[in-house]
Amino acid sequence: MSEAMISALVGLAGAVCTSVITAILGPLVVVYLQRPRPVAQNSNIPIPENPNLNMLAIASVVLGVFNLCNFLTPPICGLPMSILGLIFGFSGMKSSKRILALAGMALCLIGLLIGCGNAAYGAYLGSQGKLFFQQ
Repeated sequence: MSEAMISALVGLAGAVCTSVITAILGPLVVVYLQRPRPVAQNSNIPIPENPNLNMLAIASVVLGVFNLCNFLTPPICGLPMSILGLIFGFSGMKSSKRILALAGMALCLIGLLIGCGNAAYGAYLGSQGKLFFQQ
């Protein structure tokens, strides 16, 4: 195997490992933020909305905007942030900031598609030996 092919495979393996770690840690963060808070049983006090869900919607938008501004970085950085933004946006759909959650999910989906295209193009250049550090 040539050096170009090995470097492309190493980059792809790093992106896959990072995405798997993100896919495991993202839902754990969401579950932690959505945990129920203790409430008195016979209380007439209205239960306030969970502010953490609003923060998830806002975090989704922030990650989506950052992904769109960050498309020239290696996919190992952009793909996990896109996946986290999608997870946060999906969880933020239960908040009062549902529009922000939808916008964040759309931005993160666009960032995910750009990141996948960037990874595919980088793998192609790596297999051809045309990456900037291989010339």
